Amino acid sequence: METTIIFTIINTRKEKDISPGKSNLLTLTRIIIAFLCFTVSMHRAMASADSVVVFNEVQYHPAAEGVEWIELRNLMGVRVDLSGWKLAGGIELRFEEGTVMDSHGLLLVA
Repeated sequence: METTIIFTIINTRKEKDISPGKSNLLTLTRIIIAFLCFTVSMHRAMASADSVVVFNEVQYHPAAEGVEWIELRNLMGVRVDLSGWKLAGGIELRFEEGTVMDSHGLLLVA
């Protein structure tokens, strides 16, 4: 299952129509609503998935040679077996049998 979440905050009023205090309050309200929509959508996506592993950090263009790395993060409260999973494109890596991420754990691949 793939979930894409896109949201934008648009101020449709002209600045002269509202005072600075009200403008800030409207902007803050829009941000809070967008955040809540995003949080609910993510919760639904995570609740319906068996596991969710994401790229947490990527060092793709380091100052020194040969120290590129990625960090994977397990967003779920359960362990995830990565046996047989692979990374492809630019590099090829297949995780060995028995590679398991702890719940809410991080895995550094260098």
